[in-house]
Amino acid sequence: MIIANWKMNMTLAEAKLFLQRFHPKKDCAICAPFTLLQFLHEQKNPHIKIGAQNLFYEQKGAYTGEISPVMIKEFAEYVIIGHSERRKLFHDTEEIVEKKLKAAVSAGLIPILCISSLEQLPSDACDTLYVAYEPVASIGTGNAADPKEINVILKKIRAIVNAKNLVLLYGGSVTSMNAKEYLEQPEINGLLVGGASLNPDELLKIIQAQ
Repeated sequence: MIIANWKMNMTLAEAKLFLQRFHPKKDCAICAPFTLLQFLHEQKNPHIKIGAQNLFYEQKGAYTGEISPVMIKEFAEYVIIGHSERRKLFHDTEEIVEKKLKAAVSAGLIPILCISSLEQLPSDACDTLYVAYEPVASIGTGNAADPKEINVILKKIRAIVNAKNLVLLYGGSVTSMNAKEYLEQPEINGLLVGGASLNPDELLKIIQAQ
């Protein structure tokens, strides 16, 4: 599975232009800003799954500016949790990430847990869990990690995580030029794509590399 993380990009007008050029033949997911989830949901493209980029761990209440799992569930089936930018810029601790993970699972969302070390892996069992391994040095830097080294790390993750359906992703400076090399590794089930996912032609090439 190729998962696009649009981060804080794309107005509604830009998203409409993107979809005019983006017609994937294989399943993928777009994790979009909250403002675009309903729009993407209404497109009903069978090959485009929808995800959010974050959530709050309570279902409702006096939490101004937050978005709950049940709100996301109306329009999406995936949610990114624990992205390195959330951990660094917004101080999401391991305790907060764990609460968000449990809240996502309870709401019936498929969590995409981002980690940069094995210490950040969950201890509790999950039915379905996506784990995206993102070395900090490779996120947004253009310095993509060595595919074989990533494969070794993901093999360790697979041995640790207790999930019935575990999907392992690599994320960090993924482009159409290196996607195939990652996807050829036996432990890599897919990719989490950042900057390159904002270009519909580039994202299509990455999806076709599967």
